[in-house]
Amino acid sequence: MANNNSQEFLKFDAACGEMAHGKYILAEKKVAGILASIATSERLTAIVGKCVADFDFGTTFKNAQTIDFHGRSVLTQMGERKDAIAFVFCLLMEIDTGKRNFIDFLSTFYYSDGDMHDAYKAFCSEQIIPFAINMRETFEGGDALLGDPVAEVASSQQWQAEPNTPVRPQPTNNAQTSNGGERLKYDTTRDMLDCATAISDEVSKDSTLSKREREELTMLLDALISAIQTRNVGYTKILFIGAKNTAACSSASKRLFPLFENLFRILKATDIL
Repeated sequence: MANNNSQEFLKFDAACGEMAHGKYILAEKKVAGILASIATSERLTAIVGKCVADFDFGTTFKNAQTIDFHGRSVLTQMGERKDAIAFVFCLLMEIDTGKRNFIDFLSTFYYSDGDMHDAYKAFCSEQIIPFAINMRETFEGGDALLGDPVAEVASSQQWQAEPNTPVRPQPTNNAQTSNGGERLKYDTTRDMLDCATAISDEVSKDSTLSKREREELTMLLDALISAIQTRNVGYTKILFIGAKNTAACSSASKRLFPLFENLFRILKATDIL
C-alpha cells in the first residue's frame, strides 16, 4: 500500500479510536472527525460512495430494529460488509447533520441500567469498532464485492438533469420535506455550484487560515464542486460533510459557517441530505 494511502487510513483509524475511547458528551465532535477523515481520503471516499450507492438507509434502519428478551429495542447487525459500512456511515451522517439526535438514539437502543456512558460504550463496541475494521479490510484491497471503488464510484448514482435545470432526485419512502412540507426553491445545480464556489472563494482569500487548512479545504471544495457538476449524489454527500467538518475545526470556522449553512439548506431541500 502506498505511504500516502497508509497515512490516510491511519487518520481515519485514529478518529474512530478517539470516538471509541472517548466520552459520549463530546461524541458529536468525534463523529465530525470520522466523517472529515473519510472525505479527505480519495480511497475512503470512494469506498463509502460505492457502499452507499442505492442503499436505502431509512428502510434498512427500520428493518434492523427488534426487541431483545428484556423487552428493549436493539439494532441487528448487517450481514454483508458493504451494507455494514453503508449503515454506520449513514447513521453518522444523520447524527452529524442533526437529523438524528444522538442522545435519544443511545437512550432508545443502548441505554441500560441508567448509565449513558455504558450505552455509549456499547454503541462504539457494536458500531464504531466494527466499522473501522470493515473499512480497514476493504481499504487494504482484495475485496471482490467492491472491486475497484475508486474507479467505479465515479459513475454511480447521478442526478438525471441537464446543467442549470431544476434538480429533483426521486425521493425515497422515508424522504422528508422541509418547512413543514413546503420545499425550498433552491433546487438547481447552479444554486449548489454558486454556494460551493462562494465557499471556495472565501477560503482562497481568508488570511487567517494556515497553509495546511487552506490546502485541505481547497482539495475538498474542488472535489465537491466536481461532484456537483457531475451530479454524483454519493460523492456530494460525503464531500460536503467532510468539507463542513474540516472548516468547523479551522481558524476561519465562524466566517465559513454561514456559507456552509446556505449550501446545507439547498442540499436538504433537494433530498440529498
